[in-house]
Amino acid sequence: MKPPQTRPLREALRAQFQEERLDAVQLDALRARLATASPPPPSQGVGAGPAQPERRRFFAVAASVAAAATVGYWGLFGLRAFQDTSNLQALADEIAYNHLFDKPLDVASDSLPALREAFAGVGFMLQDIPFRLPEGAVLIGGRHCSIASVPAVMLRYRLGAEEVGVCQARFDPARHRGVPDLSLAGTPATAMSRGLKVSLCHDRGVLMAMAIA
Repeated sequence: MKPPQTRPLREALRAQFQEERLDAVQLDALRARLATASPPPPSQGVGAGPAQPERRRFFAVAASVAAAATVGYWGLFGLRAFQDTSNLQALADEIAYNHLFDKPLDVASDSLPALREAFAGVGFMLQDIPFRLPEGAVLIGGRHCSIASVPAVMLRYRLGAEEVGVCQARFDPARHRGVPDLSLAGTPATAMSRGLKVSLCHDRGVLMAMAIA
């Protein structure tokens, strides 16, 4: 019996490769199947992927600036509100002092038209007051005074053993800061001082205040 012939290893591998190699048609079919089964990798648009260090720093700085601006705004808003309230109280203190200060009347009269005529001669145009006077209050006259260094007139009303004082002055937005505009607020602001209730507002350029026990 003739022994089987053996081929060199290189020829055996080459023959095996030739047997298992795909022809052109089979290779195209395999490529088409792979292309259908495997979706293409997603394309990365502009801005995709991890943020760059420069961009992270930019957004961090922007967030810090926005936070600081917000805190600064509310801090300034709170400070302004505090200053307005403090100034309103200071005005109430001065009006209460003027009311309690025992100074003679410059014009004694129970007639508002007569008082208007008298004070118009020195540059004051007395307006109708927006405050409700207590029932039984009787006008007795008026005198000069000042509110935050702005010349004013105080009208006095007698109410039994007490007196009610009503002040009018040219409204100064800086000196009379914190006093509400009657056309916007609808009601005067009030503050307590020296045992008196002081109501304040301004209307059409005139500051008005009333002090009552």
